[in-house]
Amino acid sequence: MATKSKYLNILNFMRFLAAVLIMGYHFVWTHTEEFALHGMVINSVLHHIFAFGKLGVPFFFIISGVVIMQSSVNRDWKSFILLRLLRVMPVYWLGVILVIICFLVFPKEILFFEPILKDVTNIFFHGDWYMRIIDMMNQYLLQFIRVPLQIIFPNLHLESLLWVGQAWSLREELKFYFIIMVMLTLFTKIESKIFWLLPISAVLYFTLHANIVGYPWCEYILMGIAIYLYRERGGGFWLAVLILQTLFTVYVERNYYFEHQDSVINPFSFALGDVLAIELIFLCGFFIFITHYPKFDQFFAKKIFRNLGAWSYPIFALHEYPGLFFIQYMHDKFNLDINILIIGTMCLIIVIAAFADNYFDRPIQKIGKTFLHKYFAVK
Repeated sequence: MATKSKYLNILNFMRFLAAVLIMGYHFVWTHTEEFALHGMVINSVLHHIFAFGKLGVPFFFIISGVVIMQSSVNRDWKSFILLRLLRVMPVYWLGVILVIICFLVFPKEILFFEPILKDVTNIFFHGDWYMRIIDMMNQYLLQFIRVPLQIIFPNLHLESLLWVGQAWSLREELKFYFIIMVMLTLFTKIESKIFWLLPISAVLYFTLHANIVGYPWCEYILMGIAIYLYRERGGGFWLAVLILQTLFTVYVERNYYFEHQDSVINPFSFALGDVLAIELIFLCGFFIFITHYPKFDQFFAKKIFRNLGAWSYPIFALHEYPGLFFIQYMHDKFNLDINILIIGTMCLIIVIAAFADNYFDRPIQKIGKTFLHKYFAVK
C-alpha cells in the first residue's frame, strides 16, 4: 500500500524548473526570427540549453492536475472555485497591467513580436485608447463565459485577445475548475468519482477524434489527477490507472504533434512527440518512486524550495512580453549582446517575481481569504 500523501514538496522545485524552461524557450526560440530581423543573433549554447523549454508545459499541467485535486478535498463547490480564482487571478491581472505599461512606456517601433501585437498597438496610439482598455478588460472577463460554453459546445470558436501570451494555459485550467465545481455540486466526495473522467476522455477521443476540453493539455491534467489518485489510494488498481492514463497521454500527444507538424524540438532534430513521450513516462515512474520512498521528498521541504515554488507562477505570468520588450529596447538603446541580455532579463524576471510574490500576491491572498471567510463562509 502506498504511503498517504499530503503535499509533495518536490512540486515546488518542479514548478520553478518548468517556469524557467518556458521562459528560456520563449526568449530564445519563440521569437528567434524576429530577433534576427533586428540583427540580433543568439548563440548555439543558449539554443541548445533552452531548446527543451517546451518540456516545461507538461510539467505545469501535470502539477496542476495534482493541485486541483488537492484543492478540492473537503471543500464544497463554492469554496473550491473562489479559492482557486483567488490563487490565480491577482498575479494574472498584474501581468495584464504590466503589458499595458509596456505598451505605454516602450517605443512603438519595438512592439513587433507577435502579429496580434502589431494590430493592437493601435489601441494605445490612435483613438480613445482608454475605451479600448475597458474593452480589453471585458475580453478577459469573457474568459469565464467561454470556458463553460466551450465545454458544452466544443466546436464553437469563441476567440478573444490573449494579452498575456502564455495565458492560454490558464484558460485550459479554468475548464477543469468548471468541471470540478460541477462535480462538487453533485457529489460530497469526488476522489473516486473523478476517476470516470479518465475513461470518458478516452471514449471521447476515439469517437470524436477530439477532446472535449482540449488535447493534449487535457490529458496532462488528467495524468496529474491519476497521480493524485494513486498517491492517495495506492494499490494495484490505481497503479494500473496511472500507467494506462500515462500511455494514453503519450498516444494523444504524439498524434497531436504529428498532425500539427511540430516535428523539431532542437538542433539535433529530435521529434517533439518522442521527447515529450519519454518525459511523461519518466514522470510517471518518478511519482511512483517518490510515493514509495517519501524520505526523498523531505529534502525539498526546505524554505528555499518553498520560495522557488511560490515564485514560479509570477515568473510564468509576468515574463513573456515585458521580457521581450526589455530585451529589444536594451539592445537597440545600448547595443548590448543579445545572449547576455537574455540571461540578465531572466534573472531580472525572477527578482521581479520574488517581489511580486512577497509584496503583492501574499498580502492579497491573506486579505482575500479573510474576506471570503467572513462574507462567503469559505474555510
